[in-house]
Amino acid sequence: MIRDVETVRATGLAGLVRDSLAKHLGVRPDDVVIPDNAEKYAEPVAGTSGGAALRKIFELMWGLNRAGLADESLGSTRYARRSLRDALRAVLDRTVSAMGGDAFEYLELGPEPAKTTHIIDHLVRHGADVRGYTAVDINPYSRPAVVEHVREVLPDRPVRFRQELFADVTAARCHRPGVRNVVTMLGFEEGNDHPAANAAMLDRILAPGDLLLSEMQLLPRTSWLPIFEFYSSAPMREFSETVLARHYGPAESEYGIYLLPVALGGGHRETMVAVTAESVRGPARPGSGPIVVTNYCLKYGYDAYVRQREEYGSMAVLAQESTADGSIVFQLSLKK
Repeated sequence: MIRDVETVRATGLAGLVRDSLAKHLGVRPDDVVIPDNAEKYAEPVAGTSGGAALRKIFELMWGLNRAGLADESLGSTRYARRSLRDALRAVLDRTVSAMGGDAFEYLELGPEPAKTTHIIDHLVRHGADVRGYTAVDINPYSRPAVVEHVREVLPDRPVRFRQELFADVTAARCHRPGVRNVVTMLGFEEGNDHPAANAAMLDRILAPGDLLLSEMQLLPRTSWLPIFEFYSSAPMREFSETVLARHYGPAESEYGIYLLPVALGGGHRETMVAVTAESVRGPARPGSGPIVVTNYCLKYGYDAYVRQREEYGSMAVLAQESTADGSIVFQLSLKK
């Protein structure tokens, strides 16, 4: 059952993030500016320079994924080795098993070529019957690279790209009769929205029997350092600067990373949200301009990520594979 949707519509996760950050920094909520996520990646108005920023955002995320898959130590610890790539391959093996030889269509919400081609190649080599691929993305600049690279690993299958919001996708529009879907939502995407809103969206997209493969950065039990290391990386700082320039204009600013508590409402446990923001230097003094939030993402604990999937929607978690340090997890769930 989908819960708290009306509450989410009235407040939204962005409003909760704004209030938490304002309280932490001791400023008025009106001093905190949060660009809408859809506007952040939407195609620019004709005659503006926003296209270069969108292309750069896509390329930054592509580069992050290439580096993550290539780094055999990412997610490992001094005492245990299990990288991001190891965890991903483990959940893909569970995906092949869960499909039981059935043919399926691969539907990706928010495509990125490096991880996508790695996944499809692994599935096909281990006997999965992938009948076709569809990418859904509001950013038009992902289309050429995604289509080109996916066709390399699915040369004899249809490869489609739909430029639209996830909210506009429905099961009736993305299903072939008699063929199940494996839907992916990777790159910590669902952390950008309230879990009730995500569940309502997935309820429209998934049909009974479909599988959902998702990826999240979690709050490790032993250290939150991986979260700060990720958002301190050069690509994430460049991403923040690009978002600021696109939505605010040229400005001097200071980059900040915050890990804050946020109450999701409806009787749910308080969780944490990672926030990056640019504190704009105003004319009066440094930091006297607005605080522009360039990214925010919910961070669950391991068990809480299972709980939010099963409590909010008609889903059953089949597998959840994490890196050795517990900072990144891949979850496989079934639509009931």
